[in-house]
Amino acid sequence: MANPSDKVLLDEILGDYHAIVIEGPGSSDNRDPAEVSHRLVQLLNKHWAESHNSKNDEGKRGKKVVITQGDPASDKGIAAITKLVAEKLGVHRFLVAFDDYHAKNADH
Repeated sequence: MANPSDKVLLDEILGDYHAIVIEGPGSSDNRDPAEVSHRLVQLLNKHWAESHNSKNDEGKRGKKVVITQGDPASDKGIAAITKLVAEKLGVHRFLVAFDDYHAKNADH
């Protein structure tokens, strides 16, 4: 379980952003990134359309961003998927690196 101070820090960093966190396998993932990203974008848009007027919508919709942990650039896997999702949604990607490997090798 996360430390309560971690949540406060994330709230300060992300503040006015609507974080889209997508996680999955790295380059060992043999699925077609175009198909996976297309399906994810469909599901996200459906969710946002359906929840727009729901009681669960707290009106905290900020500028959307895709959060990535910084996998190395690849033609397949999560690096390719998150890049395509961000492109299809027309949003930026934010890098959150928890270790030196991901910080150095991330697809910037």
